[in-house]
Amino acid sequence: MPVANPTDHPRYIRKGEVIGTLADPATFFDSPKSKEELEKFQDSAEVIRMVISLQLDRNPIVLNPKTEEEEEQEEYGPKTAAMPDPTIYPSSQLDELIDIGNLPDHLKEAAWAML
Repeated sequence: MPVANPTDHPRYIRKGEVIGTLADPATFFDSPKSKEELEKFQDSAEVIRMVISLQLDRNPIVLNPKTEEEEEQEEYGPKTAAMPDPTIYPSSQLDELIDIGNLPDHLKEAAWAML
């Protein structure tokens, strides 16, 4: 069972220490005892659904906006990469194609010599 410690003080959990209680959902949560009570629960749930729907219509929000990385993953699928650019670039245009940044002149010459 995953357990998180949101404090900045370390806590050690020892064998046998109780960190929570387990409850049967069938007995823990309210359940209707009659058909009338079931209808009452359903009516309450419908009212809550309508309120939420109206709130979202007035203030539309995106619950989980996608990041650029997620959009790229959708485009190529999980654990795959974009295909490399198939264009062949001539080495005579190397100085036009590669950006070596803002180097002082004496370092630019050394950088181009390495390339």
